[in-house]
Amino acid sequence: MNIYEIGDRLPIGNFSLHSKFNKYHNFINEYGELATVTTEKSGPNTITVSENLLKYSDFLVVTDKNLQINFNRYQKNSIQTYNSGLYIDVLKDECEDINDCWFKTMIELKKIYNYLKIKDENRTLLSIINFEKLISLKKSTHIQKNLTENINNKDNNLFSVEKKYKFSELVYKEIEDGIELFLNKQFDLAIPKIKGHGFGLTPSGDDWLAGALTGVSFYEQFFQKKFKTMKESIFALSKGKNLISNSFIYFAKESSFFYDVKIFLTSLLKKDYDSLSILGVNVLEHGATSGGDFLSGFFAVLLKKEFFSN
Repeated sequence: MNIYEIGDRLPIGNFSLHSKFNKYHNFINEYGELATVTTEKSGPNTITVSENLLKYSDFLVVTDKNLQINFNRYQKNSIQTYNSGLYIDVLKDECEDINDCWFKTMIELKKIYNYLKIKDENRTLLSIINFEKLISLKKSTHIQKNLTENINNKDNNLFSVEKKYKFSELVYKEIEDGIELFLNKQFDLAIPKIKGHGFGLTPSGDDWLAGALTGVSFYEQFFQKKFKTMKESIFALSKGKNLISNSFIYFAKESSFFYDVKIFLTSLLKKDYDSLSILGVNVLEHGATSGGDFLSGFFAVLLKKEFFSN
């Protein structure tokens, strides 16, 4: 058999080819749901296959019991299933005081954030955006001031200053403004400034939002609390025209994690701090900028102490 593993959230339907890359073929079904046939590590909606099978993967059908790639049919119960959830029970054996455990986890998270920021070398939002400044701010006062000025003064809008700054600097400034608003939970103002902004197959802003939702999901599971309303609101505002981005953001909301992210989060839960730097780099190196942009959202919501307060 040329199929090694299927994701536990693999959607059902008749799929047409959406996009092809060296290690990924993305398919979309009649409901607009994405499935990915890949030679890479697993995720909630992936089918992990051999290089030979990927090369000729142009047609996909998934039912309750079977899946078909081109003319090859497989029984799903004969294929290993990837579990995209976290093994949260590990906390029960490790933590006598959950708040003390969280405090220690945040100390290590800050260390790994500083390490990965250096490794990133101004390549992604992780090291381009000044998160120390954003995390320490209590209110978005200068952003609100800018919003008011932009309404009253056409010369202050994004495009009128294009001659003064490179286009990429404008994009990152817009994202940074959105992140500040996001960290103050002004999602309706923040997310339009973030989503779809940036570069790559999945824009930097979309990857940041997936990371932020992953941070919320991690906090939610760590403390066994529910932030369903917040997550649903963020997801609804974050959905755009990029189906691949939408899929990543959706699974982050659902606490369904791709392999490298899951292993990174599991190490945090297990206090396996010696492995965190290696596992963090594995996430950082996803795509051209996606990994770093994702991590920047993840770190931002967790290191902003007031984000989860009422």
